[in-house]
Amino acid sequence: MEAKGLIKGNNFDEVMTKIGYGKYQFIVFLVSGFTSFTQGSELVILCVFQKYLSEVHDFSFLLISFLATLIFAWQTIGIVISGYYSDKFGRLYMLKIGYLTILISGVICALIPNFIAFIILRSITNLGIGICLPIGTTYTLENSPSHNRGILAISFEGFYLIGQGLVLILVYFYMNNSDGSNWILVFGLTPLLGIFVLLAMFTLLYESPLFLLRTGKNGQGLIVTESISITNTGKGLTDKEISMIRKIEPMFDNKNILEVVINPKYRPRTFKLMVVMAANLVGFSGAFYLLPALIDSDNFYLGFLLCIICIIPVWILSFILIERVEWGRKYTLLLNFVMIIILCILGCTLATNEIGLVIVLGSICGLASVSNIVLVPFILEQYETEIRSSSYTLINIIARVQMLYVPAVFVLISFQPMYPIVFYAVTYSLAAACIYSIKLDTAGRGLDYNYN
Repeated sequence: MEAKGLIKGNNFDEVMTKIGYGKYQFIVFLVSGFTSFTQGSELVILCVFQKYLSEVHDFSFLLISFLATLIFAWQTIGIVISGYYSDKFGRLYMLKIGYLTILISGVICALIPNFIAFIILRSITNLGIGICLPIGTTYTLENSPSHNRGILAISFEGFYLIGQGLVLILVYFYMNNSDGSNWILVFGLTPLLGIFVLLAMFTLLYESPLFLLRTGKNGQGLIVTESISITNTGKGLTDKEISMIRKIEPMFDNKNILEVVINPKYRPRTFKLMVVMAANLVGFSGAFYLLPALIDSDNFYLGFLLCIICIIPVWILSFILIERVEWGRKYTLLLNFVMIIILCILGCTLATNEIGLVIVLGSICGLASVSNIVLVPFILEQYETEIRSSSYTLINIIARVQMLYVPAVFVLISFQPMYPIVFYAVTYSLAAACIYSIKLDTAGRGLDYNYN
């Protein structure tokens, strides 16, 4: 399963490299990054929601976990919708729908501080986040020169950090009393920022030119590429560049996504990626389920703070490995997973102490957060343009379905703090083995490959 070289789509890469990274791509990056910002803030919001229910209402933690999972599960439904329709109608088209959903439901949710309304409206908000998840990174990669793709993909972690940090600060200063009186401020602020994102999308951005070209809309793709060139350089395309773009042809006609992804060419890689994503989502949700259950309120905030602190050095390390040392995404992911396994082994001696447990779980969540940012483009780059979002969607759905057992399992293992540490060690050992066995590595240098 080795790359033989770029197919005809590399004509677009050459043209985009000559245009360069400029004002247009910067706007694309800011708009697409709002997905990571919203996802990061939403994780903290739902953790606060769990803590609020456990302290104010007489609900069991198992019921609270399933309520939070019910809300979070709507991201999966959004992923299903966008994965199919973004490969059919376009990336920007679905981003607009997703952001509109986040903005409207998030603001209404803040204005109606009611338990039932919160569950319904926050589920719709997560539906919008799910719609944006598969295509935020895809849209950025397909609009950018090859040599910028690696740094752009991993830089989304910065938006995720800002989203978590902002909500964590608001929660700490305004909702620490858990009386729900400041829901408007905490739950309404992050979606409300989407107004600026929507204005940029509707007035400044175009559909992904690579998507247009690879799906046979050559004329539209040429117009969009020229518009990007004028925005960045003040000049249109040269005759040579126009000629190169006109030579790009669709890769194949429309096929059933299952027939494409699970055929012998893709099947082993797809199944391994499903296992890897499921394992990392479990780690990613560690603070989401375990921190509210295992520790008191003060250490709850400390756990999230450690998660954010841990993200920064790991993000820098991953950036250096991918962009400077050029390890590629595969070995960077493998290193992150090995660090989590080592942390679990060391954490076995700390699990009986609450502060030690906070350090271990917060650090695991931080490592998993960075790994998720590296994993998403790694998955996207394993497939060609026409099936990129659909392939990621299929993998994400299966991974999230595998996560349905997580709340119940975490409730059971939370009675003994040692159990979550062992559970993580086994889960990430399996993920590391799968990552190591995948032959094709990527570093954001190209988007379309021919495979053996």
